[in-house]
Amino acid sequence: MSSTKKNLLTSGILFLCLLLVSIPRFNRNDMGILEKFTQDDGLSYSNDEGVSIEKLPLDAYQYILITEYFRGKSTIDLIQKPYSDRPLVPIIASILPFDPMTSINILNFLFMLASLYFIYKTISLLGFSEYLLLIGCLLFIFSFPTFYYGVIGNIDPAVIFLLSLGLFLLLLNKWHFLVSIFLLGPFIKESVVILIPVCFYYTWVKRNISKIPLYWCVAYSIVFITFYFVSKNIIQLPDDSFWFPSVKVVVSNLLRPRTFLSFFLSFGIPGLLSVIAIYQLLKNDSSDSLKKYMPMIVGLVCSILLSIYAVLSAYSDGRFIWLSYPFSILLSIYYLDKMVIKIKLPFIKQSIND
Repeated sequence: MSSTKKNLLTSGILFLCLLLVSIPRFNRNDMGILEKFTQDDGLSYSNDEGVSIEKLPLDAYQYILITEYFRGKSTIDLIQKPYSDRPLVPIIASILPFDPMTSINILNFLFMLASLYFIYKTISLLGFSEYLLLIGCLLFIFSFPTFYYGVIGNIDPAVIFLLSLGLFLLLLNKWHFLVSIFLLGPFIKESVVILIPVCFYYTWVKRNISKIPLYWCVAYSIVFITFYFVSKNIIQLPDDSFWFPSVKVVVSNLLRPRTFLSFFLSFGIPGLLSVIAIYQLLKNDSSDSLKKYMPMIVGLVCSILLSIYAVLSAYSDGRFIWLSYPFSILLSIYYLDKMVIKIKLPFIKQSIND
């Protein structure tokens, strides 16, 4: 089989796998036994026409309303902050010829597909074997958050796409193109901000090349902050909001078993393997290897800190730690590559250049 046909076959199989993982929860129409586990994680709402929308949490419901708002079918008084500060996905969804929920989730699937592509490209950029490229893609597809949170009306897949693309551009030193991530990010969701410390740390470990990347990082921060405030005025509401830490919220999250269950399930195999990889990098490997993977470690740490902040100030679930996947999958592949060398499997060769 030629290389082109082999790549097409692999791409087709990965696409089908992602599709199969996404179908059971698409539009929150939980299939079969799933309904028994998900039926109590949402509320019932009614739209302006009195039609009941079942099992939608507040955030998904708000994104539906915002999509309808841009279609001229919803009034501004139904929309709440901070959801109104994240208008880009609903704006795109409003253009599609489907109902709002379906439009958002079609976009979510496409964002996950694009994330998968850039995770694949980043693993390839680091020099790993085709076998490990496939493993990395499967770690993303067959994961709890992809299955559980991917296509249920939220907008987190768009954030994962920006993080995956941003990390790929960063490792390629494509500073000009990277600006687009920080321009679009505030209009999608403010959690894209975790890429800024990743960029700063990358420039620090690469500081011997020139000072130009540092200037770019400062520019990224300015662009992000500027457009963050712009995004808050696309839909103008009289009140403002911010997720302030609250004792009430902390107690609510700590008393809710799903807070811990969703975190550990979403942290998943990539998270566990990445922790082992970090330990190995800190203990055994050369400083060059540690520098090479420090941007991924910083991204993982930032996503964990974001999850902790969510416990303190908002309804916390596995979507926050899901943002670690563009970083934790790369660390996982690094560890798996080292394990392959250690146990000396004859059919896989070492391929990373430390």
